[in-house]
Amino acid sequence: MKPTKTIPLEHQLAICEQLSALVRSGMPLERGLRMVICQLPTRIAQTAEQVSLDLESGQSLSRAIAADPRPSSRSLAATFTAGVKGNCLSQSLQSWMRIHTNHGRFISRLRISLIYPVILILVAAGSIGFSIHHSIPLYRSMLESANQPMPVWFDMLSVIQSTLWLWVPMCVVIALSLTFIIYYRQANALSNGVPFSLPYRLRLQSHASRTLAWLLEANLPFETSKQLAIESTGISMTEDSLETAKRWHPISINSSSILTAIARGEMEVNQANEALVGLADVMNRQADLISERQLRWLPIASSVAIAAVALVTYLVVIYLPWIYLLTKLSLPSTR
Repeated sequence: MKPTKTIPLEHQLAICEQLSALVRSGMPLERGLRMVICQLPTRIAQTAEQVSLDLESGQSLSRAIAADPRPSSRSLAATFTAGVKGNCLSQSLQSWMRIHTNHGRFISRLRISLIYPVILILVAAGSIGFSIHHSIPLYRSMLESANQPMPVWFDMLSVIQSTLWLWVPMCVVIALSLTFIIYYRQANALSNGVPFSLPYRLRLQSHASRTLAWLLEANLPFETSKQLAIESTGISMTEDSLETAKRWHPISINSSSILTAIARGEMEVNQANEALVGLADVMNRQADLISERQLRWLPIASSVAIAAVALVTYLVVIYLPWIYLLTKLSLPSTR
C-alpha cells in the first residue's frame, strides 16, 4: 500500500482555493487542476500535480489531498464529503480555508508579538546577572574596609553571586519555556483534535454551523447532517474524548438549540438555516475579537511579569543590601 504523504497546510489551502474556483466554473476537477498547475509556485505546483495524478488514478479527492491523521486534514476530508453530498463543495472549501487562513494569520502575529518578551527575558537576565556579579563583591569589600560585621543574610547573597552560572540560565530557560507553552497552546490541539485556542474553537464551531445549514438545505437526513457537521471540524469523537466533549462540543450550544427546535417541529428548515448561518457569522466575529484581545494582552502580560520579577530581584539582591551598606558606613561619621 502506498504510504500516506502529509501535504503541508499551506499547500492544501492553495490547492483548495483552485478547486473551489474550478467547482464554481463547472470545469471537471482533474482537467482543471492540470490547467492551473503552471500558475502555482513551484513547490505547491509539485503537490498539485501529485494530487492530479492521484485523482486520475481513481483516488477520491479527500484521499488525494487530506489522507493524513492531522485534525486539519480530517476536517478537510470531511468537508469534501459534506460539500459533495450537500452540493455545496465550493462554499464548504471557502469556509474551511477561512478558518485556517485566519488561524494561521493569528499564529504568525502571535509569534511576532512574543519576540519582545523573549528579548526582554534575555536583557533582564543579562542585566541582573551583571549587576549581582559586580555588586556583591563590592559590598563585601566595603563592609570589610569599614570593619563592619557581615550579616547572616549576606552569606546567601554570596552564594547567589557564586552560582550565577547556574540559576541565571535556569531562570532564562524557565521563562522561555513559559513563553513557548503560551505559543504552543495557541497553535496546537489535543490528541482528539480539540484546539487549545478559544478563537480556533469558535471558528470550528462556525464551520460546523455553516456545514449543517448547507446539508439541511440539501434535504439530507437530520442525523447524517449533524454527524457530517461534527466531522467537518476534524474532532475525533471517540470514547476517549467523551470527557472533553462535556467541556466543548463541535456543535455549539446555540446550534444544538436550533437542532432541537427543528426536531420538535418548532422551527422550519429555512428559518433554521438562516439562524445557523447568522450564528456562524457571530462566532466568527467573536473569534476575531478574542484573537485581537489576546494579541494585545499576551505580550503586555508577559512583559509585566518579567518586569515584576526583575524589580523584585533588584530590590532584594541589590537595593536593600545597598541601603544596609550606606547605613552601616554612615554610623561612624554620626558619632
